[in-house]
Amino acid sequence: MNLRKCLERVSIRFVWCALIIGAVAVCFPTASAGAPPPDEPAVVMGKVTDSAGKPVPNALVAAYDAHRNVVSSARADAHGVFSMGVPRTLLHLDVSGKTFFTQVRSNFNRAVTVASTMIPVAHLVTEGATQVKNARQGSSGAQPEIVIDSALLLSAAKGRTLKPTEAQKLPGALMVKAVATDCQDLTAVTQTFWLQQESPDAGPQPHSTVVGWLDPLVLNRSASGKISTVSPVPVELKSARIVPSLARPGDTVKISVQLKYPDNPRIMAVVIARDSETGSVWELKRTARGVYAADAPIDPHWRANDHVITILAYPSDGSDGGRRSDLEEEINRAGLWNPRKQYIFNPALLVSRNRCDLTLTVTP
Repeated sequence: MNLRKCLERVSIRFVWCALIIGAVAVCFPTASAGAPPPDEPAVVMGKVTDSAGKPVPNALVAAYDAHRNVVSSARADAHGVFSMGVPRTLLHLDVSGKTFFTQVRSNFNRAVTVASTMIPVAHLVTEGATQVKNARQGSSGAQPEIVIDSALLLSAAKGRTLKPTEAQKLPGALMVKAVATDCQDLTAVTQTFWLQQESPDAGPQPHSTVVGWLDPLVLNRSASGKISTVSPVPVELKSARIVPSLARPGDTVKISVQLKYPDNPRIMAVVIARDSETGSVWELKRTARGVYAADAPIDPHWRANDHVITILAYPSDGSDGGRRSDLEEEINRAGLWNPRKQYIFNPALLVSRNRCDLTLTVTP
């Protein structure tokens, strides 16, 4: 057999193998429909400001993996806003192989962000990432201090110091470095405070992308002598009340709370109150901007005693809102309802960065 015929047979076999593998991939997908697999890139968006809250345009931002390798970089625009693609696994978002992100239709093509910012990419971006990676804090060349987002510090056990390597493993955490002219460099572990899964409006087969918003990076001016830091976005519950907090079986009490959140991005939340003893759950409906309330009847069979009512907020599915039984089961499995357990914010499951625990006293 001559060489030409041999190569033709090998080519034919290669084509058939490719067709078979492709058919198997179609028949047995590796991820649920509409949900990107966990190894696909996510897009993170953020903002760089100075200590007065003014944008720092043209700041250079890079993202690190767990081994301190630069995996992505981007330039902030005139408003201090940047976006870049990062390996989704770095954010530790997937829970039990499931995703619970709010579904959003978008006219932005996030694939462009991923393609233009992840390393290796175009020469100019790679050059920018190298510039960030090789930047030094001051003139001594010493390893820069790593700032940890104060929102992440709340996840540390009481009396224990959270190390940067530990902070990186928390849900939604990402290590970044930001530099700008006449500003103190910043190396920090920040966190996403909101996540959503975006699908483009146009296209025959829309491809969804997980998009997260990071806590803002604050670069202090060099002349200030202050270190740069991270400013956590306060997506939090406050002013929680039960009225009356002392009631009898058969009575109805009103549970209310305020949910503080930014104007952008649009945060779609479901606010839930749960009795930690009986497991009874009520959805608090929005009555005004950021104010949620519900009337809660007291079951005649409830035990007369103090009942701890736990309030938290989780992401809506993006359609008509309302409760999500699968997500509530996952929250319960993670122990986030339990008032005796530490509340660790996970942006893949939760909206509120805190939990409110109230006491309802039921009399005989």
